[in-house]
Amino acid sequence: MRWLEFLENQSVPKILSGIFIGALLLFLPNLGAVHLFDWDEINFAECAREMLISKDYLTVQIDFKPFWEKPPFFIWLQVLSMHCFGVNEFAARFPNALCGGFTLCLLFWVGNKFNGKRFGLIWAMSYAGSLLPHFYFHSGIIDPWFNFFIFSCLLGLYFYVFESQHNGHLLLSALAGGLAILTKGPTALIIILGTSFFISLFFFRHILRFWKSLTLWVFLVLVVGGIWFIWLYFDGKEKVIIDFIAYQKRLFQLGEAGHGQPWFYHPVVLLVGCFPLSIPFIAQHAILWKDRTILSKDPQVVLMLFFFWIPLILFSIVTTKIVHYSSLCYFSISYFSVRYLLFNNNDKRRVLAINLGLGLIWALALLLAPIAGMFIQSHYTEIASSNWIKDPFALENLKAEIVWTATDFIPGLFLLFALLISLFFLNKSKILPSFLFSLVGVACMLPLVLATFISKIEGITQGSVIGYYQNLKGQSIEINTVNYRSYAPFFYAEKSMKPKQDTLFMAKSPSKNQLISAHPRWILIWEKNGFVAFKPN
Repeated sequence: MRWLEFLENQSVPKILSGIFIGALLLFLPNLGAVHLFDWDEINFAECAREMLISKDYLTVQIDFKPFWEKPPFFIWLQVLSMHCFGVNEFAARFPNALCGGFTLCLLFWVGNKFNGKRFGLIWAMSYAGSLLPHFYFHSGIIDPWFNFFIFSCLLGLYFYVFESQHNGHLLLSALAGGLAILTKGPTALIIILGTSFFISLFFFRHILRFWKSLTLWVFLVLVVGGIWFIWLYFDGKEKVIIDFIAYQKRLFQLGEAGHGQPWFYHPVVLLVGCFPLSIPFIAQHAILWKDRTILSKDPQVVLMLFFFWIPLILFSIVTTKIVHYSSLCYFSISYFSVRYLLFNNNDKRRVLAINLGLGLIWALALLLAPIAGMFIQSHYTEIASSNWIKDPFALENLKAEIVWTATDFIPGLFLLFALLISLFFLNKSKILPSFLFSLVGVACMLPLVLATFISKIEGITQGSVIGYYQNLKGQSIEINTVNYRSYAPFFYAEKSMKPKQDTLFMAKSPSKNQLISAHPRWILIWEKNGFVAFKPN
């Protein structure tokens, strides 16, 4: 492949610049085209908005009350972004688009150090060209930066211990580890120390020589990660620290409402959501299982192996299971996929054929989605009366006036076309071109999905109620949600710190009759697509 050889002949700074620019071209378009999604996206954006209004950059707040669920680092990034671009969806998601550029550059740089420029280039392309890893750089959630810091921390430690013994690597590793704690809390410390511990079991004699440096490293991680907590303590806000610790313990043991899933939830998510990387990853794991001697010889393989299994086991044990919790595993999945394709001498055609089969399922799903949308709209009455959909709230959501057009078939057709080209190369036993075309298909298909499907999904699930909140901007109304949790009223009605003159109660339509019976003085003033609004008389 001449273009790949051309890229390999470029200098590392040129390649890094090209990757960063290419990443922004992938992740910035349509970044603010869709409303933020409840809970997480609106939650963090609202924390940043309230931080801007209150000028209290130490305390994370929701509804202008202390919010102890997350440390402030990602909120600070959103505050800086909102200073530049205003309080809007683009500003809330912009930090993660930047993180996408930094992450792909990091993967190339590390891959080049590990196994040469070709490995680094394909590793970066694999991450950008797989479904969930790519998608999260278009979001406004914490995890992309958390993952970046965790991975950077362990890489810096790896290079210090096994290659350079350069103090700069140790200091950068400690800084990244501390920032990971400031981004998402003690989960970072569990993953970092857990991965380091298991790697040390394999290379105990080698690592033991650095025990003084590693003790200093742990101290620096704790100092950087504890800065915010120390700051809170001396500012007289010990209760925030206590509530934060209690929440982390509760999250691990009990889970959040609506997010309790079976133990195999994350393996299924990774298998389906990491196309086209998951099948080659499994094939490489099978090879490692047959030849386990490599684990005692190659520390980079051990690092990436534990970097997959420790987060997967940890978040499978945790009661709360959300899709992005296992996103740390994306680094290892992409690494082992590239390793399988470049270093394995076995016949790879069967593995890639299975991979293309998974891709065809995705393409078929994308093509069926507009058909399903058109069918539901044209046969809504029959569907509602047939009792096919058991959830009354979902049934009300489907009343949303969403217009499905022929353009909604473009993402599915584009992915199908790319997969057919990939199949063509596979039939000619051109393994790498076949794999790369599936990556290109996904990387180009996802922005098309964001421009078509995501706006329609958002319109169905929350579009009407967010439009209602936006119409309440500037009015002196206290909006309360009843029997469900939402941050949308704060962000989209732009709640201020001033006292409110009127009160409004928002609920989901299945609760309507219950609330009317319980509160006869409440007046129903608005109802649409699964949401209702009451005003006290």
